Amino acid sequence: MALVGLLLRRDRVVAVALGAAAAFPQSAGVALGSVAPVPVFVCVAAVAAVGGLLTRDPRRFPSGFGLLVVFALFAWTWTVLGPWVFEGALVLGPRGGLNNPERVLVPLGWSETNLTQSVILLAALCAVFFLARTGTALFTLEVSVWTCVAASFVREPLRLAGADVLAPYIDTLNAWYAVYEVRWRGVFSEPSLLAGFATAVVVFSAARALTTGSARTRVASVVLAAAAAVLLVGAGAGTGAVAMIVIAPTAGVLLVVRFVRSGGKGAPWYVLGALVAVLAALTVGSTAVSGVVEVVTAKVGTNSQVSRGGSDTIGLDLLLHTVGLGVGLGGNRSSSFAVSLLSTVGVVGSVLFIAVVVAAVRGAHREPTRVAAAAGLLALLVAKAVALPDLGDPLLWLLLAASWPGRGSVGSDPCDGVEWAGPASATSPSRTSRATPSTSPAWSPTHPRPSPHSRPSPGTRPASPRGTSPRRRAATPRASTQRPCSPCGRPSWCGPTRSSTPRTACGAGGTTPV
Repeated sequence: MALVGLLLRRDRVVAVALGAAAAFPQSAGVALGSVAPVPVFVCVAAVAAVGGLLTRDPRRFPSGFGLLVVFALFAWTWTVLGPWVFEGALVLGPRGGLNNPERVLVPLGWSETNLTQSVILLAALCAVFFLARTGTALFTLEVSVWTCVAASFVREPLRLAGADVLAPYIDTLNAWYAVYEVRWRGVFSEPSLLAGFATAVVVFSAARALTTGSARTRVASVVLAAAAAVLLVGAGAGTGAVAMIVIAPTAGVLLVVRFVRSGGKGAPWYVLGALVAVLAALTVGSTAVSGVVEVVTAKVGTNSQVSRGGSDTIGLDLLLHTVGLGVGLGGNRSSSFAVSLLSTVGVVGSVLFIAVVVAAVRGAHREPTRVAAAAGLLALLVAKAVALPDLGDPLLWLLLAASWPGRGSVGSDPCDGVEWAGPASATSPSRTSRATPSTSPAWSPTHPRPSPHSRPSPGTRPASPRGTSPRRRAATPRASTQRPCSPCGRPSWCGPTRSSTPRTACGAGGTTPV
């Protein structure tokens, strides 16, 4: 499908293929003999990168994309140097699984795992590049989560009934676990991965229902949140339970703050939600709390908990041994994502990754349609900090790309187009013509086109306040009248400052007193 979309140059088709591939993170796309199977997400991401280069409507990259590129370059560089600088240091290899208490330390050196993790990070960067370039991140995320939830619900009854006919098509990577007879794992290799996915989807869907203005989207988000909650309960994993213990009270506090800051906006919905929460607490509250306590306490003292805790301790010791530099991607595998990140890319790489996340969350805060993705991203990071160390989780990168605010197309900018200003007098406004390379020094290929609502109709001229004919300003305005033009902040002709009459100064509809 991705190749078809690439040949037809249809970004949406490639986005659907990328979302569907992300929905099956434990499925192989290519198997090359003795070489480890290549995840299907990696294969589709490579095609998507080409699609991002050939897109017909390229978007400008968000500010956080540059930080992501810097993080990837640093991670790849240190993956090459780290095993050489600290050769022989004892690390935890990826073989044997995190829950295997008999894992032993192995000496550090270049291995196939270093190459594998580097390729996975490259695939993630390619996917984010395509999503940022085409503006299809939110659409791809929706395709992915709906597909994964639906496929998990289809598979679980078959697996529990002993007729898992989908296993040959889903469990095609080199690691999956068949020891779970009651706990759900959906399309993932183990229940904890399903729990981490479901945690992020519950938060994403709930936030989407609260922030959307569409009734249809709100209903669909509630349905998706309920389905993901069922998967979370079915997984019965301590990862999801601990993550929700952190997320639930935090979300409650944020809702109260949002309600207060909005001046009581949407009060009926908040009251209805509070009533539903109280009713749920009275009916199934004790059962839910006892279930969470049982899951958490049952995990304490088990081989899994001891092994995971020990792997995190080894990762922190390795961080100190390498003086905070780490051993490179794939060099060590701890249980917690935070410890794994510190022990592989060190303090510098971890700070760069945090900067990428902060840039995404800050950008989403300024654009309500992205708040849900940012909330899901933070929820997933909380779950991964508990016991999900994989950097190549497709959902992580889809949420990151969907959190970044949308940017205009290349060749468009809200400050290019119709501007109302007086070139020499506050009483004589002029109509600025569309900037061209030959008439305006401020012209650039990235300048936006004016908004249709701010452009005069063909053949019409704006009326002057004193009935005089509008005049076209000079090609090079005086420096004294150049000042930032809202909303883009670029220097633009806004007219003399002695007039107090507000006039439209940008094609995007912003006004600046001129």
